[in-house]
Amino acid sequence: MRQLANNMTKNLKIFWQLFRINIKKSLVYRVNFAVTVLSISLWIVLYILFFEVIFSHIDSLAGWSKGEALVVLGFYYMIQGVSNIFFRESFENFDYKLRRGDLDPLITKPASMQLLSFFVDMRIDHVIDFLITFIIFGYVHFQIGMELSWPLIALGTLLSIISNILFYGLLLCIINVVFLFDRIEVIGSTLWNISQISRYPRQVYTGAAKVAVQFVFPAALLAAIPAEVALGKSSLYWVGFFTFLAFFFWGLGTLLFNLGLRKYSSAN
Repeated sequence: MRQLANNMTKNLKIFWQLFRINIKKSLVYRVNFAVTVLSISLWIVLYILFFEVIFSHIDSLAGWSKGEALVVLGFYYMIQGVSNIFFRESFENFDYKLRRGDLDPLITKPASMQLLSFFVDMRIDHVIDFLITFIIFGYVHFQIGMELSWPLIALGTLLSIISNILFYGLLLCIINVVFLFDRIEVIGSTLWNISQISRYPRQVYTGAAKVAVQFVFPAALLAAIPAEVALGKSSLYWVGFFTFLAFFFWGLGTLLFNLGLRKYSSAN
């Protein structure tokens, strides 16, 4: 138990140092930081316009009103914000690092391989995603006129931590494919496309697609469950099931990653 606590403390210290280094890197290139913030802001404006166009033709989407669907989008950007800041870029570059043999010096270091592999390239400029989330909530509350319970929004925000554990676990399961093949250049875009599933209420998926994205590979739950909690539409069953899935896929991804490392034979 003491050894586990010592390892956790050591890894937290390493994580903190990596975070500080990435903050300094972001501040060095201030123009890039500003352009990224502007680009993300334009994207969210386009998505709000997209929802406005859709709901100008329909009253509800799978039983969700325009305001409720926008709350899902808000939680999507909150979850994406965490992943974009801390681990998305490292996942997208992992295939390239594997081919170059960049894992060689990492394996010899006395720290978690997951920490050194997936939390090195942080994008601090994506902190704007959190501001966008609350801009969306404000738009729903003041522009659309839908009453939001801010204590429930806070509960949904806490649950988004579980969402990121699930998202990280799902990405970890997928990225292990690169240990089996020499080169998969589309792996980065594949990871991004998977996250798109969670932009919309989970009820829009029916039939085989519903089973696939809610139970087999539950990416559709990432933003939907926190949004349902925030709107008072969820049940304890779904919250418990969601939490179970998060830690299950995190454990499965860790197991697969450790098995993949055993197959790793360096770029040489």
